[in-house]
This record gives sequence, structure tokens and C-alpha cells, in this order.
Amino acid sequence: MRQQAMGSLLTAAVIGILLGLYIHRDYVVWNQRGREAFISHQMHRFDLYMASPQATAVTILGALLLVLGLFALYEVIAFGFSAVLKTLVRDDGTS
Repeated sequence: MRQQAMGSLLTAAVIGILLGLYIHRDYVVWNQRGREAFISHQMHRFDLYMASPQATAVTILGALLLVLGLFALYEVIAFGFSAVLKTLVRDDGTS
């Protein structure tokens, strides 16, 4: 049980670090491109997605699939970390 909790905590930490690095990289890229490029990009996104939104059912289904996929990915990574931690604890002789 302890390895599962540590695996879940380690997974959350790794995902948080990767997400933070991605967000920071995005900020740096848009800073380099400049204010006008960012505003132009956001206006284009608005025209594509917000000005004529999709049906509610399509949006809900897409969000549901995204959440289920991310949850499955999280569980697979946590299972892998738990297996690695379980192996390391057994190898040290402290179980």
C-alpha cells in the first residue's frame, strides 16, 4: 500500500513539474514573439472556436474523453512508479 501511495505522489509531482515547465516555455515563447503576435493568435482562436461554438453534446463528449484518457495515463504512470518502488524496496531487503 505504501508503494502505491508513493507511486501516486511521485506521479502527481512529475506531472506537475512537466506541466509547469510547459507553461513556462509557452510564456517564454510568447514573450519572444511579442504582444501583437499573441493578440493576433488569440483573435484567431476566438474566431475558430468561440464565435461559432460546437454543440453542447460534442463539447461534453470531448471533455469526457480527455478526462478519461488523462486519468488512464495517470494510473498507468502511477502503476509503473509503484512497481519500480516495490522492486527497489525488495532489493534493499527492507520490506
